[in-house]
Amino acid sequence: MAGLGDGSGRGGGAQPPAGGGNGSRWPRVVVPVLAGAAVLLIISALGFAGPSRPGPVQPPAEGSCRRLPLPVPVRQESETVVFPEASYLVDDAGGRPRIDLAGSYRGSVAEGMSIAVISQARSGLPDAMAERHLGDGRYYYQQELRLDERTSCWSAASLSPARDAAGGLLWRIFLVMVPADFGVTAVAAGNEVAERTFKELEVLAVLTIPA
Repeated sequence: MAGLGDGSGRGGGAQPPAGGGNGSRWPRVVVPVLAGAAVLLIISALGFAGPSRPGPVQPPAEGSCRRLPLPVPVRQESETVVFPEASYLVDDAGGRPRIDLAGSYRGSVAEGMSIAVISQARSGLPDAMAERHLGDGRYYYQQELRLDERTSCWSAASLSPARDAAGGLLWRIFLVMVPADFGVTAVAAGNEVAERTFKELEVLAVLTIPA
C-alpha cells in the first residue's frame, strides 16, 4: 500500500539529493579537467616540454679580431697553429721602435707548450741612426703570445726587437712553438736565443715588419 502524501503532491518515499542525481557531479569533474588542460597548453606554449642542450660555441668569423692600422702578410711555416691574418702598429717615440701585433688563429696549443715571439733584425741593413748600425741577425726572445681561446684572437704588445738597434731596420717576427718555461730556461743574457737553439724549434709563422 502506497504511503500517503503530505498534501503537496510529493510521495512519501526518499527524495533525491538537492541538485539532481548523477548530473550534479559533472561540474566537479569538468572544472579540474579543464584547468589541467589549460596548464598543459601554457607549458607547451612556453617551450617547457623538455630540457634542451645548447649547441656548440662557434668561433668568430675571420676578421672579427682586433685590427691594428697596418696589415702584414703572414708566411705560414707549420699547420700546427695557423694565423690567417695579422696587423701591426709601430711606436717609434724616442728613436727606439715598439711594435704591437694582433690577429686571428686556428688550432690549439698542447699542454705544457706556448707560442713565443722571437725577433730578428735582418743582417746587413743599417738603422736610421747617424752611425748607421747594421742589423746583427741575432734572435731575441720577446714574450709569450697572448691567445684568447674563446675568440681565437691573439696579440703581442710593446715588442722591443733588440737591445741596441733603433728604427729603420727590417724585422722578422717569428711565432714559435716552445715549452712553457722557454723564457726562463733557454734564453741567454739580453734575451738572446742561441742560433742552434732556435733551429731546433718549430716555427709556426713569420711576419716581416719595417720599423
